[in-house]
Amino acid sequence: MDSFTTDFQLDRYQFQQRGPTPVHYTSKDPAEYEVKSCPAAGCYTVRKAWTMFDPELPHTLKTFTGSGQRIGKITTRGTWSKLIQYGWTEDEKLIVIFTDGTIHVYDACCNIIREVTTTWMFSQDKKEEEVELPGLPQIILGGADGEEYVVAAEVFSHGVILLSNLGGIYVAENLEGYGTPIMRGKYDNPDNWSSLFVTDGDDAQETVVLFVGGNDGSIVMYSFLSNNADEGKKEIITFTRSSGTPLGAVKNIALSSDKKMCAVQFDDGSIRIFYTEAFSATGRPPFSIVLEMESERPADALVWCCNETLCLLYKNGVDGESSACIIITTPAGRTYSRLFECVLGISQEIDGVRVFCDEGVLFIGLVPGPLQSVFMATTHSPAAVLLKASNEMMDEKEDASLSLRSIEGELALACDVCIRAAVNAVDSPTQYQLLKAASLGLRYLPPSIVSSLPPGFGGYRRFPLRCALREIRLMNSLRSEPANMPVTAVQFRHVSLSVLVKRLCSRRQFYAALQLATLGNLPLDNIVESWAAVKLETNRDPIQTDSLCSTVIRMVKKYAPNAQMLSVVEKMIVLGRMDVVEQLVNALHPSPALVQLLTDNELFELALRRAINCSAIEAIQQIISILAHTVLSVCRSESASLDPEELESSPPSALNGFIRLVHSFLSCEPLFVSTLMSASTPAFLITISADAFNDVMPNIRAVANINGAAKKLTKDGYSRLIERSRDAFREVSPFFSYKIGESLDLLDAQAMLDERYRDDFSSIHGLTEILTESKYAPIFPVDTEKGDRPGVFYGLSVNETLELLLLLDEIDVAKEFASLFSAAQLFDSLFLQRCIVKNQWDTVEKHVKESRMRAELAVQMIMSSGHLDKAVPLVPLISNDIHKYHYYTIIGRAISKMKQTNALSESEKQCKEALLKMKTSETKIIREMFEGTVEEQWLESVIAGE
Repeated sequence: MDSFTTDFQLDRYQFQQRGPTPVHYTSKDPAEYEVKSCPAAGCYTVRKAWTMFDPELPHTLKTFTGSGQRIGKITTRGTWSKLIQYGWTEDEKLIVIFTDGTIHVYDACCNIIREVTTTWMFSQDKKEEEVELPGLPQIILGGADGEEYVVAAEVFSHGVILLSNLGGIYVAENLEGYGTPIMRGKYDNPDNWSSLFVTDGDDAQETVVLFVGGNDGSIVMYSFLSNNADEGKKEIITFTRSSGTPLGAVKNIALSSDKKMCAVQFDDGSIRIFYTEAFSATGRPPFSIVLEMESERPADALVWCCNETLCLLYKNGVDGESSACIIITTPAGRTYSRLFECVLGISQEIDGVRVFCDEGVLFIGLVPGPLQSVFMATTHSPAAVLLKASNEMMDEKEDASLSLRSIEGELALACDVCIRAAVNAVDSPTQYQLLKAASLGLRYLPPSIVSSLPPGFGGYRRFPLRCALREIRLMNSLRSEPANMPVTAVQFRHVSLSVLVKRLCSRRQFYAALQLATLGNLPLDNIVESWAAVKLETNRDPIQTDSLCSTVIRMVKKYAPNAQMLSVVEKMIVLGRMDVVEQLVNALHPSPALVQLLTDNELFELALRRAINCSAIEAIQQIISILAHTVLSVCRSESASLDPEELESSPPSALNGFIRLVHSFLSCEPLFVSTLMSASTPAFLITISADAFNDVMPNIRAVANINGAAKKLTKDGYSRLIERSRDAFREVSPFFSYKIGESLDLLDAQAMLDERYRDDFSSIHGLTEILTESKYAPIFPVDTEKGDRPGVFYGLSVNETLELLLLLDEIDVAKEFASLFSAAQLFDSLFLQRCIVKNQWDTVEKHVKESRMRAELAVQMIMSSGHLDKAVPLVPLISNDIHKYHYYTIIGRAISKMKQTNALSESEKQCKEALLKMKTSETKIIREMFEGTVEEQWLESVIAGE
């Protein structure tokens, strides 16, 4: 119980010290080293300060668990002389940043996970100068004039911020994913910066907040919205002395854990604490000063010990000549100081501060309120009495019942405090005693009170004892071997359980991560993926590859049957382990994401197989499209000097090789052929429809030839492709073969037309204007040097051929052509359209009387042209009386609404006279036909004689 006594008190704050955890340093002078730590009792690094770094000598960077056990080591050499900054993300990934923008990502054991290269883009080039580095992700930065490089950087919970010499601010996130989103900002005065501080904003807004301290004593605060490339919100805060003179350069910036107050230290030792509105409203004026402190020299480090107490580190004492000193101060000015022989550094926690000193790792933090209520020497709280009663009952003392009776009215409150205190305790015996006391108190509570306990009793929504025990088990598993993460309850609740699991995976403690995730009811997919990636990456013995892959696949199916293993497959692709990739892809559950990954890495055969297995139609189309364009680009380079006949006899090797691949996926052949047709140039369509496709299904081969013919290469090639299509369809469909045979007959007839008019085209009036229409332009290449003239009919459809003949006023030829192809009705319609356009109304009436054309169709065509009065003479030609009166009604009513002329008046009169001759039965039918319409009203007026 002594571990919960108060070590010191500042105002209303009770502080205690936990530790130290011993750490063995190899140097006799630890003050030469610097420390970077991951919050919430995470790992930390110890490394010789970069100001003392000799690029010619090897130096080491070591990583330790929160309890001081060394787990990794990096030997740094000359390349690290360009180091700008390094730090930890919240899931214990070590991020190292260099001046050229290169970012190295390590796990906690110092194994490199990824190297992100940076390409700088200069605006004067007007383009992005990309560097080809297969297998390595790239980010594109820059855009300013001149050479740009990183001059400052900071690591935050899930990314990094880079500040360039030209004032560019870049926020890079998702450093482990497939892409690296970049948010851009602009710092107005790049030569003015002196210190950086970065933190996460409000989670609901997904913001990143950057504080840039200036040499002029000002702070520029940027607030960036994630995945937004625009410059974020900007605030400028300027500090001055009471005399009005500005303070010196900003040396340190620290933000409180609740993100409401910010402390700034200047190079002359002055400190200003102010309220910030960056995250939440404080009810006070924005950026109002809370405390002003003066000192002879600035502290080496400045962090918050809790939300309202500040911790300062002086490595050489306040006077610069004595032992290291830590000072903790409150806004009211009360201070506590402690001397150490040597301190490497301090780091901020949400409920205290970690001190890395010669003794080891020391945690100084607030005593949680429930523990104060139970264990303070002067307390007589109900919770303390309940704990005393529980201990007395375990010792079988008679005073236990008296103690319980003394708090009978506050027994529920005592149980609540004991449960909360048990969760905040760090040693198992104390946790056991407190949970025992809470259980005892709940047993003696009346059932009516137990059933009506308020939400939040004991810190949980319901089942407080059960939930507290589960949370204690999770925290104890983290504090013990092998995790060695001395996390407090406040830190545990601040960091999500999934992040803690990621930390264990980063340390390669996969079994511990599996246990923790199982206790916390978390999915196991990411753990299994991380384990599989490490297993496959570290074992490169080809003899053991098959057995190792089998083991990995078996474990995946056992613990994470739905895992996609994308990160594992991607890593194996980068390492060139294609044998492993193929085994994993064939064994894993197919998914569109896996297909996309394989496609992006140009593993088309594997991607196609997986896409077919998961019926991903869009993915299949994408893969085929990529392949078609790739094959065609290769074919173009292989066949640039060949003519079509040589291509047909000897297809390019790239095409032949890919056709063999497509043959293995029969269901993809139609899609491949259609995609290749639409993507290719005419010269390759002959190749595609040649002998290379002899083994393809006949219907596909026929489609290929038809599409090839549609490209209209040459006259001979066109007819040859149509003949091949007919021969291919003959094997599967006599109907299609017959139709294609008709197409060949059409080509012969059109060839005769071209031959018939070849010498007379120049004499046909208006031919030049007619041929400007694209569909009548020559469809095959014409060699003008040989005196060739265009044959405009060959390759047109029957409809287009008749249209062109009528445009050329070759009516008899068009009529003869229509009879050859059973297109008499089509000729009638086209001829009627021609007459209507030319206002040849007598010819229209004569043609309707002499031909088999239905009068109804002629009336409709004339009405559509807007000449209603010209349609009236044709209405009597309609054989059906009901239809006849139907058109009289529509035409008559429409004319009545038009501006009257003599012709229109006469036409309306004819309609009325015809309608008045209707029989009674016919009148009834017409009325029913137009019931509820404006035509009904006009019809009734006609019948009434109005």
